Amino acid sequence: MNAKDVKRYWNNKYYELKNEAYKTDKYVVELILFKKLLEKYGEYVVIEAIDKFFSLGAKPPFVLYFASSKVFPDKFASIIKQAPILKYKNMTTSAETRELMQEYQDYLNSFTLSDEEKLRKDIILKRLEEIYEQDSKISRQILNP
Repeated sequence: MNAKDVKRYWNNKYYELKNEAYKTDKYVVELILFKKLLEKYGEYVVIEAIDKFFSLGAKPPFVLYFASSKVFPDKFASIIKQAPILKYKNMTTSAETRELMQEYQDYLNSFTLSDEEKLRKDIILKRLEEIYEQDSKISRQILNP
């Protein structure tokens, strides 16, 4: 996903909210801001933040506000904190996946973690990646028999 894809996603979300096209005279600046956000936080964080931004009413509903260095890290700190598991949020949610994600979030919300719990976080991420790869492989097989 690149900055143009994110900009398109933004425009679609804006249209869903306002029933009118998003208008800007700072198209290039907005693309640069999206590119910087993608480089710093990754596509899953940016997309999740856009969803949250618009679900909360998006005031003011402008990219320059959303992507500003004073707003983005503070307003979306909880999403940034969950960055390692956002990739897995929308995949097939088996019981194991839900349990692993909940356990990881519990660790994220803890004030202190033992060395064993820190290792467990890494194990959870590895297992989620394995499940993600399995699901991706199955999806590719279904789409390309």
